[in-house]
Amino acid sequence: MTIYDPSTSTTTLILLHGTGGSERDLIPIAKFLAPQAARLAIGGRVVENEQSRYFAHTATGGFDLADAKRQATWLTTEITAQLAAHHRDPQHAIVLGYSNGANIAAYAMLHQPVPWRDAMLLHPVSIEAFHPRRRLFNTRVWLTHGAGDPYSTKENFTQLQTQFTQAFAAVATYSHRRGHALIQAELNATKRWLQTILEEEVQ
Repeated sequence: MTIYDPSTSTTTLILLHGTGGSERDLIPIAKFLAPQAARLAIGGRVVENEQSRYFAHTATGGFDLADAKRQATWLTTEITAQLAAHHRDPQHAIVLGYSNGANIAAYAMLHQPVPWRDAMLLHPVSIEAFHPRRRLFNTRVWLTHGAGDPYSTKENFTQLQTQFTQAFAAVATYSHRRGHALIQAELNATKRWLQTILEEEVQ
């Protein structure tokens, strides 16, 4: 359920996988984005149709918001404990989430305090239409989207972008014409964004 790869770097990437994945899935991508960073990967504990994920659907197929709240609380508590156990500073922790992992990270950030500051959310969706009350000052968020993504419409992606902006996060986005799968150009752009963030922290 949990993998920790140590590093002498102050940066920790928190890895949250997509539906049907495991805590190992994003490790190669994390190594590409920031090879010197420590990595903390935590698997989702919900299983639907024999696939691991971070929160459940309702019986009618919609997002189970009550479960999303429960699981976000569990996940942030677990990440807090893991960071403390490994003596990692949450102010230097950055989430890397894909699909369902990006969704739970976005939900948590917009609803409650979280043990990380910045986030790279790849192919997320907004699971709830609402105006956030959270204030994410000094938080930087990277969002990516595929125009052909069957799980996320352009309108939904724009809604999530707007919600983070309403919460006063600094939002940057990247879109391509492909679908839900990650593509190399997207990862290259994500790496450039992350490098800018890390360079700002050492100034």
